[in-house]
Amino acid sequence: MSTKRQFIHLSRAWYGPAALRGQGFRDEVMFGLLFDDGSTEGEIAVRWYDIPAPCGQAARLEAFDDSWQVLGQLQDVVAAMAALPHQTRSCISPERFGQLLEACGFEDATPTQAAKEDTRVDKVSERGIDSRVA
Repeated sequence: MSTKRQFIHLSRAWYGPAALRGQGFRDEVMFGLLFDDGSTEGEIAVRWYDIPAPCGQAARLEAFDDSWQVLGQLQDVVAAMAALPHQTRSCISPERFGQLLEACGFEDATPTQAAKEDTRVDKVSERGIDSRVA
């Protein structure tokens, strides 16, 4: 089964506000190699935590134990982060990190509200119901 480089930016996802409620972090970008069925070889995330620092937040790389092999295959992401000037790297936002991932060949697979609504319209159209009424 083939894999794709993809990421999901949690606060931009249609379910993001609910998923972030009560978490100990401000935002998350999950990335890695995803199979066509949506499963992964491992989960890698950058999470943003509120801290007393010049930016008021810090990005933290987190990976589960099954992700080391995948992280080893994504050395270009680590190198791209390391190449950023210190101030840019230490204050990188989730949006800017997503742009960095896209520059490394990742696809933004975030399920946004617009994508959710497009899917709903497609399903309604498949049933032969006028989407302007549904």
